[in-house]
Amino acid sequence: MHERPRDRTWPEPPALPIDAVRPAFALARAAGRRLVITAPTGSGKSTLVPLWCAAEGKRVLVVEPRRVACRSLARHVAELMGEELGKGVGYAVRHEPNFGGESRVVFATPGTVLRMLQPDSGGPSLRDRWDTLVLDEFHERQLDTDLLLAFAMAMGLEDLIVMSATLEAERLGVHLGAEVIEGHGRQYPVTVEHDEGPSVPSVQHLEARVHDAVQRAVGYAGDILVFLPGRGEIQSCADVLRRQSSLQALEVLPLHGALPPEEQDRPFAPSARRRIILSTNVAETSVTLPGVGVVVDAGLVRQTRYHRGSSALRLVPIAQDSAEQRRGRAGRLRPGHCIRLWSQAARLDAVTPPEMLREELTDAVLTVACCGLDLRTLELLDPPRHYAVDAAVDELERLGCLDGRGQITPIGRAVARLPVHPMLGRMLLAAAALPVGDPGHAPVQDAIDLVAALSSGRSILLTGQGGLSEERMEWMGPRCEATQLILALRFGKAGRDALRAPALVEARKLAEQLRRLMGVRGQKPTAVDREALVRAFVTADPRTAFAQRKRNTAYSNEGMEVRPGRDSLIDPACEAVVVADIHTDKDRSGRVTHFASCAIPTTLRLFGELGLGTEVMDQPRRERGRIVCVVRRVLAGHTLGERTTVPTGAMAREALEVLLLRGSVLRTTIERSKQDIAWWNLYRRWAELSGGEDVELEAWVRERIDAIGFSAGDELALVIEDDFVFQWPVAIPTWDREKFERDFPLEVHLGDVVYAPEYATGRRIVTLVQIQGSSKKNPPLHYLPHWPGWTIQVKRGNAISLLRG
Repeated sequence: MHERPRDRTWPEPPALPIDAVRPAFALARAAGRRLVITAPTGSGKSTLVPLWCAAEGKRVLVVEPRRVACRSLARHVAELMGEELGKGVGYAVRHEPNFGGESRVVFATPGTVLRMLQPDSGGPSLRDRWDTLVLDEFHERQLDTDLLLAFAMAMGLEDLIVMSATLEAERLGVHLGAEVIEGHGRQYPVTVEHDEGPSVPSVQHLEARVHDAVQRAVGYAGDILVFLPGRGEIQSCADVLRRQSSLQALEVLPLHGALPPEEQDRPFAPSARRRIILSTNVAETSVTLPGVGVVVDAGLVRQTRYHRGSSALRLVPIAQDSAEQRRGRAGRLRPGHCIRLWSQAARLDAVTPPEMLREELTDAVLTVACCGLDLRTLELLDPPRHYAVDAAVDELERLGCLDGRGQITPIGRAVARLPVHPMLGRMLLAAAALPVGDPGHAPVQDAIDLVAALSSGRSILLTGQGGLSEERMEWMGPRCEATQLILALRFGKAGRDALRAPALVEARKLAEQLRRLMGVRGQKPTAVDREALVRAFVTADPRTAFAQRKRNTAYSNEGMEVRPGRDSLIDPACEAVVVADIHTDKDRSGRVTHFASCAIPTTLRLFGELGLGTEVMDQPRRERGRIVCVVRRVLAGHTLGERTTVPTGAMAREALEVLLLRGSVLRTTIERSKQDIAWWNLYRRWAELSGGEDVELEAWVRERIDAIGFSAGDELALVIEDDFVFQWPVAIPTWDREKFERDFPLEVHLGDVVYAPEYATGRRIVTLVQIQGSSKKNPPLHYLPHWPGWTIQVKRGNAISLLRG
């Protein structure tokens, strides 16, 4: 048990609108009730509720969905309490723990808290270190936050508070068995102006429309907060606005989660200059941006959408609840104005869909399994789609992280400790197991740097830049995107090499964290061992191996086709690649295209050495009383290797089937059974027997092979005629069957002309298809079977002539 922080008297915090519910809050806390608190943006709940709990002598962990909010809230609350940040009040975000044993209130991101829950995390457990868990801004419905709520319920945690501005409070209260408290905020009126542009939020001509809206916004009081979907749009709009002479007096500031902490803090600090703050949806909630009087809302957000095995990051319109949150940012401290860059007639979804229903769940399933739980049995507010869970379980079993019963394996526990996607974590373990190269080049060093670069949110590389540095051009020389990323992370400089500075900083922090977690020491190599990377990826997941399709620039691993990215370094003649990262694009028609955003060139020869490809049985034959065949390993139509062998198992059964149908084994018996099957199918339809379907010769042969238990090519002597004689399912007298076969022959021979009758029993039509002979005359009726009551016609090629109607 961790020691309780020393009690120190904190000053009474300033009065805020949320104070109105403090009596109801105190009564519910005294009764030991869980709480759901809903109050508008600006009410002060994120600031005061944790302090109310701390005043009870509780150690409080506050979960905020975003790192920006964690740092800003912690700093704000510490200042209010006269504390040094990291002492009585702290925060915990990725790569940046800033709290200690005396911290009474800690703000943390959901992913950080989930790692605390893992039994072997090495840090303080949730129960040992904190008394009260507060889940703030729950309306964002992040996957990790939903998981934390379910974990809290599974652990029987009663000291639990869930808060948000826009929330289905009553539904959540019933789910938790909690008391619902509704607060009121100090929201000033905000007028809304809709753009006369697109009927729904759109990225078309976005920079120009943002520019025009900002020009109009200048006429209102206060700083201007512009909501944009991502860093790319923020950068392009910032470039446009900074070039405008009429806006030179205004400071243009970006705000997104990938900025260095000091850059993220700038918009929250008071400023003498009027500002234009270009932000992703990190500015929607939690902390007030001082001075904002106008909001310009593009109405767009990037969301991952998962459907039936395909996950794609898509640019989509925001929901109405998010639009209201954004509008409210203009009315926190004074009356404000909101310009929405879409038509008033647009119909937005009412609420933002939970990530649990739209994200890939591999990480979630692994996290839950590490805690000895099952995602399918957790009490989740919105249970995930069953097919998404099944796909995640299958993926983790393929990676060796789960066993066949869905239980965590030692590999799974090792992967779960690494703060990266499970597939990349599995690749790191595979790289660590490879022998150290010469001279002393440990493959895991390359793997760590590549994984860190791939996990940095977006590529650290800027593309389409003119005048690239000599260093950047040298990294591109091997025509390997993985090599370029690794060397850029190790030796790159943002100003010199056209690299994204925030992503580069983030990637380097992650690389150092991975080295610590994996116990990797030593100087980073100056070169990259590409073959070792290929081996590590293929060992972790053979599906990363792709071979070029013949006469096609696309690459395939049989299950998926990928195309080189727009700025790919891969030589078009490269015959094989390992794809380390895939970008999936979905157009408006729903068509999905996969692009290799990071590929490592390699050879089919190496794929063959690694045992890749699907084994295909070929050229079966009888040889000295046994079956022998050629087994080829094939990937995307390329043969990676072959061997001649006596087949066993399913391959032996497949080879025997081919030989039986080809007439190489039991030729006479199979021919007779083939005729008997044809007569049975005809008799079943003619006699209008109910139930069942026609017997297919191939399927029947396969069933007989399975029935006799054939499992090896050297068991050919055990295959006897009696096992492959077809028996009619309905027993009829011998003379009736002989008469039926005589009246309904399968072939009609008239001299050198042979006809194959086709019987349409329902319409009682028999069509004589000429399959042999050159005669163009119709056969005389008296030479044909009688077929009483049947229409008879003759077919030669596509021509049909009637003999008898």
